[in-house]
Amino acid sequence: MRKLILPLALLISACSTSSFDKAPPRAADLAAGDVIAVGQLENLGYESATQPGDLLGSGVMTARFHVARVEIGELPNSSVDVTYFGHTYFREDATFRFHLRPRPEGGYLICRSPNSAGFVCD
Repeated sequence: MRKLILPLALLISACSTSSFDKAPPRAADLAAGDVIAVGQLENLGYESATQPGDLLGSGVMTARFHVARVEIGELPNSSVDVTYFGHTYFREDATFRFHLRPRPEGGYLICRSPNSAGFVCD
């Protein structure tokens, strides 16, 4: 049993720090203008969206997404303003892979991953 402790600890640690969405939409599944990109967030603001009965509290966050790589689609700059929904900010020290949808008023929405909370872009 002692021989398994270190490998199990490393495996659990690796799983908990992985930030990439392993099953992104295919280009054929995306709406016109949608983008799949990898990068890091710089959080800017929070607006409460808590509803009655929401014990955890929810909000709409704004951030600047510093793009390291675009996998599908095109972005106008290497950093774009984004909006996302959640209970707390995304980490700023982690790399994320996001499905982005353009907003009519400018910037992009971060679409939720399948079977998770957030803005539904399906």
